[in-house]
Amino acid sequence: ILFQNSFVQRYYNAEVRSENGSTLLAVEDHNYLKFINLGGKKYTKFPWFAHGRAIIMNHILSQELSGIALEEGTFQSWSGNNHSIHNNTIVDAGTSILQKDVYRGVDGIVHIVGELILPSWFKLSLEVVVLERYPDWYAYLEKIDMLHLLRGDGAKTIVIPKWQAIESIPQAVHADVELLREIMLYHFLPDSNLVVAPVEMTLSDVHTGDHILVNNSVFVQSGLKEHSVNVTIVEESMGLKSRVGYINGVKIIEDDVLAHNGVIQIMDQVLVPESLRDRLQIR
Repeated sequence: ILFQNSFVQRYYNAEVRSENGSTLLAVEDHNYLKFINLGGKKYTKFPWFAHGRAIIMNHILSQELSGIALEEGTFQSWSGNNHSIHNNTIVDAGTSILQKDVYRGVDGIVHIVGELILPSWFKLSLEVVVLERYPDWYAYLEKIDMLHLLRGDGAKTIVIPKWQAIESIPQAVHADVELLREIMLYHFLPDSNLVVAPVEMTLSDVHTGDHILVNNSVFVQSGLKEHSVNVTIVEESMGLKSRVGYINGVKIIEDDVLAHNGVIQIMDQVLVPESLRDRLQIR
């Protein structure tokens, strides 16, 4: 009966299982299907697969916890969020644990909850995330009238250079608003959720939202007409954070900042297409 639960099926399809003991808070079937039917279906397929996986990971607790252990306390999920539980209610999600210990397997325990436990990014747009986390860059986009890049419901990737890199652009360029807009368009990847695989992805799951193979590269169209960026994802070590992304050979220093309408990648440098390098005095 448990494996007729749509959320549990989704959990197994997402391949986020751990060899160590963990706890899955599976969602009551009709409420998960309601979420899917009201717009959640896009998170089950490309290019939104990473977002869907992040939702699943928010329902997995890092420890193997029996029903008694879950009655009270704060527990960390695989998404990095902490869930506070009081009187069998997950406080941050406003949902109750309906059935405890419904399944115990070699890799953990399953409990049933009433509603989805959605990550914080699910309620935040790219515009809000950039405003709150990268206010200097938000003000910069506002100054050159480019905030529209962050809006809309379609998939998109925003590549943000660290602020010191923006400040290193020659002053003469800062005064040329049209040139700055071209540069910003080059950091905007429309119709693309470009993600570096999170820690919990298995090595067999070698694609991102754009089907980029690990240790391979692909060209992704930018918002600047007739200009693409070259994206590479490599397996650099066997440690916890083993996958690293590069765009035009520049390392992504903070990856996969999710919002409900896209993803943000933070870069160490400003990305510049060859056609603009002379005008930017960059070699």
